[in-house]
Amino acid sequence: MFTESISLAPPLKAINRITPAPRCLGPQGLAGETVVRTIFGLRAVSRLVAGDLLLDTHNRMVELRSIRKYRAKSAEVVRVEPSAFGLGLAPGRLDRALVVGGGQKLGVCDWRTEILFSAPALSPAARLVDGVNLHRADCPVTLFQLAFDDDTIITADGITTMIGGSDA
Repeated sequence: MFTESISLAPPLKAINRITPAPRCLGPQGLAGETVVRTIFGLRAVSRLVAGDLLLDTHNRMVELRSIRKYRAKSAEVVRVEPSAFGLGLAPGRLDRALVVGGGQKLGVCDWRTEILFSAPALSPAARLVDGVNLHRADCPVTLFQLAFDDDTIITADGITTMIGGSDA
């Protein structure tokens, strides 16, 4: 007669239930030459002051609560080419790129968002870098960080972007 033995599998390793911290995508903010809509017309971000009234995407007035300068490293900055997202036809946008912080949320409506969400979506600029229309910047940039009372969606150089509300 043969004797049979039973072998046990080694114990399973414990599953690490700690989720990794999200990667820092960079600061929010717009370069100084970025043009936004105010109640008096188009104005560069570098010329705005606290108290200015801007127009959001629904043409409602929103008061700028504060504006702050931030010197961003080149790795924290994204350059959006004029041809990105069909902006090649936007007036005044044929000769320069939009420069934003990597954490700045941009409104995107292209094939990626149609497949994933079936609708336009707001996504941090750093996640959209593709090397064709969106690149990492090659030099440090001064970003202007705007603050409103609530989250506000405005148009910056023809691109829909969301500015987070102030923490105060």
